[in-house]
Amino acid sequence: MNKNANIRNKLEVSIEPNNFWRKKCNVYGADFMDIDWKSLQEEEKDYSREAFQEYVLSKIKAISKLDLKEQIELSSPNKSELIHITQEKEQQERLQKQKQTDEEYEKVLEEIRVNPSPNIDKLVWEVKEWLDLVLSDKTQTRTLFVCGRVGVGKTHTIKKVLKQHFEVEQLKKIIQGGSITPLKYYCNLYDNPNGIFYWNDLDRAFFTNSKSISMLKQSGDVQLERKVDYDTTSPKLGNRLAYCIFRGKQIFDLSSYPNNDEFKAILSRSPPVNFNPTNNELVIMGYEIIKEDFMDIPLKDKMKVMDYIKRNVNPATKDFDLRKVVWFMDLFRHCNGINEKFILMSKSLLEVDEGKEIVVQLNKKGLSTTEQLKEYMSIAEERGLPKSRATFFNYLSEVKNG
Repeated sequence: MNKNANIRNKLEVSIEPNNFWRKKCNVYGADFMDIDWKSLQEEEKDYSREAFQEYVLSKIKAISKLDLKEQIELSSPNKSELIHITQEKEQQERLQKQKQTDEEYEKVLEEIRVNPSPNIDKLVWEVKEWLDLVLSDKTQTRTLFVCGRVGVGKTHTIKKVLKQHFEVEQLKKIIQGGSITPLKYYCNLYDNPNGIFYWNDLDRAFFTNSKSISMLKQSGDVQLERKVDYDTTSPKLGNRLAYCIFRGKQIFDLSSYPNNDEFKAILSRSPPVNFNPTNNELVIMGYEIIKEDFMDIPLKDKMKVMDYIKRNVNPATKDFDLRKVVWFMDLFRHCNGINEKFILMSKSLLEVDEGKEIVVQLNKKGLSTTEQLKEYMSIAEERGLPKSRATFFNYLSEVKNG
């Protein structure tokens, strides 16, 4: 028995820390022989791995020859570790944000699919609110400029709001557009001094004409009564005077603002509202709009067309707009459904920016910006694409903004 006891005692004494804990002891200036490793070994089963490591480390710190400040410095990660920790955290946050964005997008689309009534107010609410504000009798803002690239639903949105305020016959007088001369513009204001005008897609030349600029400054001011001058010898002026008092309101729909100081002076008198929905938002609007258009096509088939568009559109898709929804519907009619012919012909409608597509895919991987830049430069060089830092960051900004 005594022999067995001696063997057991020798075995118990021989239990020592592994290399990991030996190094920890050395770092903290602790003698590992002063720690009861046998008891710790028995206690290990009561802890998770992380909790056990913290527990053992507390035992080492308790016999450390270092003071508290030195121990805290050792416990804190070094600069390299901090950078790594920060990058990992940012990567997780990016992935989580992307996941949340994708889930919200799918949720909105699912709600649209099961709701028979179109409702895009949640996407165009800002434009709608500004239109309601200008048309109100309680506000001094009497002119509004709505700007956004073609095909994003500006006209659809503005007309929808106007229909909520006016009868069909009134709308015929309100909605103006196309080619208009400064003289014709003045005659409209003169003949309808209390009128409401929606100037839709006016010629670019109108906004660079000196007489137009002068009248826009006058008619776009905030006073109720605005004196508008127009001096001409043209017989088209008729019996009208060279000035009028305009009390009405105006809404201008532009694809872009003229880049000159004179027009900036006009905008300073009127709130400019920018309407540039992302590709995802345009897809959502497409689902809504088809419910009240293309009535010769069953709703379930229109939904299938929009599902096809949705699968093939992302932030890297070039120049996607709502007019292309019309083209897809025409393709559906022409091809008698979504078939091989439809798919082949549709490819020309959805062009992808290859460089931006690379950034889209890198962003989905949750890589840090530095890692994304490095991979982008490598892939871009391999494919013969622009590979400057400026190009990458422009793409990244566009992708993050949708």
